[in-house]
Amino acid sequence: MKTPDTEIYCQAKDLEILRDEYSNYIDGSNILEFKGTLTEGPELNLLELSGLELTWSDYLKIWEKNDSINERDLLIWHLDCEEFELNEIDDSPMHSDVYVEYYCGDFNEFISKLRMWILNYLKKT
Repeated sequence: MKTPDTEIYCQAKDLEILRDEYSNYIDGSNILEFKGTLTEGPELNLLELSGLELTWSDYLKIWEKNDSINERDLLIWHLDCEEFELNEIDDSPMHSDVYVEYYCGDFNEFISKLRMWILNYLKKT
């Protein structure tokens, strides 16, 4: 029987496979950029982007059981990405959002920092 402790959330992938899968977000200078919103978060799944094999239990430890970090905070405060506001939609109360772009620098370095953060976090919990 599969449990969150053993069921795989995302498969391990090496850097070249990740580069191919996310090539739409990497420019000719190997710079990773992607968009998101303040409400919905980034358009990329950061755990999948890491290329680490993670279980559902790992996912829950990082996002569900951790009130102190979210994807935006991880990008800005722990992975040194820059966030640029693109535009704001304020249609009506409860229907507003801010569209942003994340500039994460060199793809290889970003993946290395992301993997290190995830592994260190999981080791502490």
